[in-house]
Order: sequence, then C-alpha cells, then structure tokens
Amino acid sequence: DIIACGFDPERTFIFKNSDYYGKMYRFVTEIERMTTVTKLKAMYGFTDSTNCGYMAFPPKQAAPSFCAAFPNILPGILNASKKNKSKQPLCIVPCGMEQDTYFCLARDVADRLKMPKPTELIGQFIPALQGAGSKMSASKGASALYLKDTPKQVFMEDDEELEKLKVDYAAGRLMTGEVKNVLIAILQDLIKAHNDRKAEITDDVVRAYMQERMLESVGAVAIKAPEPEVETVEAVEAVTAAVAEMEVKAE
Repeated sequence: DIIACGFDPERTFIFKNSDYYGKMYRFVTEIERMTTVTKLKAMYGFTDSTNCGYMAFPPKQAAPSFCAAFPNILPGILNASKKNKSKQPLCIVPCGMEQDTYFCLARDVADRLKMPKPTELIGQFIPALQGAGSKMSASKGASALYLKDTPKQVFMEDDEELEKLKVDYAAGRLMTGEVKNVLIAILQDLIKAHNDRKAEITDDVVRAYMQERMLESVGAVAIKAPEPEVETVEAVEAVTAAVAEMEVKAE
C-alpha cells in the first residue's frame, strides 16, 4: 500500500526495524546513553517493575528521525552535513498523537547529538463509521473503509451508518441519499485506482524499495502521487460545498 501511493524509488528506502536495526545499533546506543530511567518513568509511566525491553524501546523508535541512523543509506548527506551543519537534512514525522512521546524524546536529545530537531505532523483521531465516540479497529471490518475494499464494500446496502447524517441535515436541499451516492462514486474511484496500482507491484519491486543502497538525493518532495481526475476534484468540491451549506441551514 505504501508503494502504491507513489513514492519515488530513487529517493525512498523502506525498512523493517527487525531487519535494519543492526545498522542503527551504534546510533541507538548514543540516544540510550543520553536518556535516563527517571526521564522514561516521567514520559511513559514506567515503574521499577517495568522490564528493560520496554525501557529500551523508546530510543529505538526515536532513532530513525535522524539521518545518522542510516549511515549506509545516506553517506553523502552525512559527510556533507559534518562539514557544514546548514546542510543537515530536516526530518518530518507524520504520526498519531500516541506516538508523540517518542519524538519528544528525539527532540530532547537532538541538541546533544548536534542534529536538527525532527518535526511532527500529528494526525487527529478519526471516529469509526459507527459515529462519534467509536474507534476504528482492524478487528472490526465495518469500522472503517480499507484500501483493499472492493467497490461493493465501500458502503453497506443498509443506511444505518448514514442515519445520523440524514437526521442532522434533513432540512438541507441536498438529501442524504444524494450525498451518499456522490461519496460512494468518489471513494470507489479512489480505491479502485489505488488497487490497480497495487496489483502491478511485484515481490521484486518490494525488494527494490527495501534494498540497502545509497540515496544521494532526498528532499521534501518524495512522492509522485497521481493527479486526481478533474471530475473527481469537482465532485469533492461539490460535496464539500453542499455539506457546508446544510450545516449553516441546520444552525
């Protein structure tokens, strides 16, 4: 799914911690040396009975937010940044709020490491399809729409999930059923396009992304995402405008 989003293979390295950790080991130990047990207790609620595996995990999670964790992937960039600190690449970490403490730890040790502090893009928690207060779960297939869903799975035949929307916006000129039909069409197109790209990805392509090799050029634009169809953009704008209008009328 990550590859199908359009990441440039010449500027992208995908890794599993369990496979790549050996290459990061030396750098991880530097972060561990700068992190006290007292700090970990304060940040994560650890106690004297917490096992050492839990306490050793935060430095491992924080390490990839620094280019020094990839000495064999970014050697050219690392060498240049050692000579000129202004050339040190910055790191942006998209994550959920529950991951924030790991990168707070990274920012806390950055100055001592003489490296730029990573920046986070924190995503909001989105409720499940069951409505406010519900939680998405991989074990509950009906709690979310998945990229692997078929067009028929995008919405169920019954309108239970949309009943609340229908009641809230009953006074609007655009009926809930019309909004539903537009949204279904948009989501079906997006999911089908993603799955079509995913179907073309072979095991060799995955191995190429995960192969350890030098990346001499990285930057802020590392994704070649396909441009959306004009009709899709217009449909999204139409739905957004209609919902906004109904919200005003509902007030």
